[in-house]
Amino acid sequence: MGSKSLTDIIEPLKLAYRLKELFYCVPCGYQYVLSQPNKVRAAKSLGEWIRRAEDSNLKEFKSCITAFNNWFDEICNSFDYPWSNGPLEGTHTKIKTLKRNCFGMKNFNLFRKRIMFACK
Repeated sequence: MGSKSLTDIIEPLKLAYRLKELFYCVPCGYQYVLSQPNKVRAAKSLGEWIRRAEDSNLKEFKSCITAFNNWFDEICNSFDYPWSNGPLEGTHTKIKTLKRNCFGMKNFNLFRKRIMFACK
């Protein structure tokens, strides 16, 4: 009896791994979502990935499928436009963390200076 890997034993895990591979740029003959050069090809590729994920009936992918369907146009636009609000979101998170850590600070000006210093 030969040794088997976990993906050979558990079919749902194997299917989930395959869906993950189809999303990222790993060469095996499929059109990958993240490697598309423009919005049109990304929309086609993402739509195909969503269809495959729905066909898999894996409950772990349900929320992902819902999010991708809800934000489909925005996700596809990101392939044509280089802008991102990621840096702004990072700054916002940093300020919220400081706000939680500085709870009860009586001097607003000192709190403001601490935010300005942290967000340099």
